Amino acid sequence: MGIDNICVTEKQNTMTEFKYITVLDYFYGKVYTYDYDASLFDGDVETFLTTRHDLSDVHYMVHKTKPALYAKGLCYEGQED
Repeated sequence: MGIDNICVTEKQNTMTEFKYITVLDYFYGKVYTYDYDASLFDGDVETFLTTRHDLSDVHYMVHKTKPALYAKGLCYEGQED
């Protein structure tokens, strides 16, 4: 197994730990949150996102806990099940 294969395997193992994606879409001026199941996309977040967004117009983060979003006069916190 080459070093590239090890890096890809480690990335996929790490990505399966994440459950949520938060996306800042500059084109639409909106923030999106998604539940994420890495097994449906082989742990590839960008494949998941390209079905919904133009990657050249977004920044995203993946996380293990439900997102909490704050804006002036507005607060949204996801509740853990």
